[in-house]
Amino acid sequence: MNQKGKKLAERYRLLCAGLVIMAFGVAFSIKAGLGTSPISSVPYVVSLFAPLTVGTATICMHCVFILLQILILRKKYQLVQLLQLPVAVLFGYMTDFAVWALQGIGPQNYFHQWVFCVIGILLVGIGVSFEVTAGVVTLAGEGLVLAICQAAPIKFGNMKVLFVQFLKTEFSGERHVLSHTENVTLTFCPLELKFTFDMDEKEKMQAAKIFKGIFERSVTTALTERYDMVVLDEVFDVVNCGMLTEAEVYEFITNAPKSMEIVMTGHNPSQRFLDVADYVTEFKKIKHPYDLGITGRKGIEF
Repeated sequence: MNQKGKKLAERYRLLCAGLVIMAFGVAFSIKAGLGTSPISSVPYVVSLFAPLTVGTATICMHCVFILLQILILRKKYQLVQLLQLPVAVLFGYMTDFAVWALQGIGPQNYFHQWVFCVIGILLVGIGVSFEVTAGVVTLAGEGLVLAICQAAPIKFGNMKVLFVQFLKTEFSGERHVLSHTENVTLTFCPLELKFTFDMDEKEKMQAAKIFKGIFERSVTTALTERYDMVVLDEVFDVVNCGMLTEAEVYEFITNAPKSMEIVMTGHNPSQRFLDVADYVTEFKKIKHPYDLGITGRKGIEF
């Protein structure tokens, strides 16, 4: 199995682990007797009066969600989304298993009910984070919302953007505008920073440590907080200077969820970045005041 296949297998294992954890979260919520999450409440209520288990009712509900997606999107429906079905079956059976595994234990008083409830909430949250990080299959409930968004002229929320800047300082001109733009999150920048051609080796090592930390934290934030778009500003220049490895950047963009848009800027990207890109744009300087020795002007260049 090649490296890409191994990465994909890891993501599916992460998805399966997330489904198991979510299933136990649902089971703990049911045991608590204080109410379940909205998406789990329907299967649970159905199981109380119908000859169906919670897991079986969950599978049936997800099948209805998949059918609604097909009816809404019709020819626009992507067959790959049918992978939601085996995921729904696995989640349903795991929910039944979790309910069975917990049948011998239960809360003895109101305080214990809240303990079970909190455990359920935490497990569901952890499971969802695993599912989001895996980024391989959209669950049927989310798929239905996305189908409605695609078919109806209804705004279901704004795109969350993580703007990651390298080789910039907190005083870079665009940061003021971006910091006041709704749904845009700006990452930290150092207060002072020399141009790379003015840095000595020690300063480059210090800058590399800063930018590596910014990149690693940004990757974690983008995946765990489910950002729709990630902008890696001047990332190619950081790679070309040896402050970030090409491999770690490439690994992130090729394993990120397909729903995530990634924008990368900078000079002289390597061929493999060009090969995986959907859009490649080159800005070419024809004439610039810097050619005449005129440095950046406040309000114009910064």
